[in-house]
Order: sequence, then C-alpha cells, then structure tokens
Amino acid sequence: MDSGTAEDQMVELLMAHERALSDLYDAFSSKFPEEQAFWQTLSKEAALHARMVGRLHVRIQAGEGIVREDRFDRQSLEKSLAKILALMEMLDSSEYALFDALKTADNIEQSVLGHKYFDIFEGHTLEIKQIQYFLSDALKDHHKRLAQRLADVS
Repeated sequence: MDSGTAEDQMVELLMAHERALSDLYDAFSSKFPEEQAFWQTLSKEAALHARMVGRLHVRIQAGEGIVREDRFDRQSLEKSLAKILALMEMLDSSEYALFDALKTADNIEQSVLGHKYFDIFEGHTLEIKQIQYFLSDALKDHHKRLAQRLADVS
C-alpha cells in the first residue's frame, strides 16, 4: 500500500479490511458448518462493502466529493486488519468455539461502527450519500444479527 496518494492508501486499506473480514467470515463458515449459511451471507456482504468503498472512491476521483484524512484512524484500522489476518492463520489449528467467533465478529463490526471508518468520504451527490447510508445500515444490521446469534448461543 505504498503506492498512490494518501487518499488512495486510505481507501485501499479500508477495502483490504473489508475483504479480510469477508475472508474471515468465509473461514468461519468452514469451521462451523452448522452455521455455514449465516457466515456465508456475512462474507458476501463484507465483500460487497469492499466493492462499495471502491465505488465511493471512483465517485470521489470524479470530483463528486473528497476523502477526509482528518477522519481516518489508520493505526486502529491497521491493528484490526492485523488481528483478522492473525486469527485466520490460527483458526484451523485452534479450538475456536462458535461463541468466540460470533463475539469476535461482533467486536470487529462494532469497532468499524465506532471508528466511523466509512465517514472518511464526504460527497455532495445522491449516489455518494446513498452508498454511505447503505454501508452504515449494513454495519448496524451485521451487529444486530451477530448480537442475536450471540444471544441464541449463550
């Protein structure tokens, strides 16, 4: 991620995080076959989020908005990405329970919401605003579904 502008690097990191989250959910679907449909849905949605971030970047590059570097917490996003990648490395060799997977996923989703990573985009077109609302609602929905599954498993 050393290439491109600071804006490009921020967007690439955000997309990498969403793709890694998609991969983690996919790994959880293999680890917990009884919950495969649940994890596969989350995986597909996280992959869609990465594509939507890319779409926002295209619109920003077209002059329809800006990327606000002052709203970007690179360090926390890099730490989160590193944790996701480390977890995927150890997942096959560990006794990782469904409750732990759900709690980890919910913590990640809450962190993304709390840090407002998607708020780095500021645009003045309807498309940009719609994508931002979509991403915000999708994160809240992920948290809601994960919290419900946690309650069911507890």
